[in-house]
Amino acid sequence: MATGGPAAPGRLIEYYETVATISRAMRAAACEGDAAGFERLADECRDRIASLQSAARSQSLAYAERGRRMELLRSILEDDAEIRRRVEPSLARLEQWLAPGPSN
Repeated sequence: MATGGPAAPGRLIEYYETVATISRAMRAAACEGDAAGFERLADECRDRIASLQSAARSQSLAYAERGRRMELLRSILEDDAEIRRRVEPSLARLEQWLAPGPSN
């Protein structure tokens, strides 16, 4: 599953866009049970996050881009939550077990 994203983003917001695109692809791979594709995308995502962090040391977001950044971060967090539900089902069982009962 190729992301088709840009190989070398220029503006800082483009790095966030690329990470969000990869995050969506990771979510799809997790939902499809594509372990090999998921791992490949996870490696790519780590690389892109490192690039984002590096770019953030020398660039800043324009005021108008900050809202878009928050949208992208929310989307990435939603993808992450769904990925965790898919690849770590034992956590869901643990959460149910640890949840307070009706008397708590």
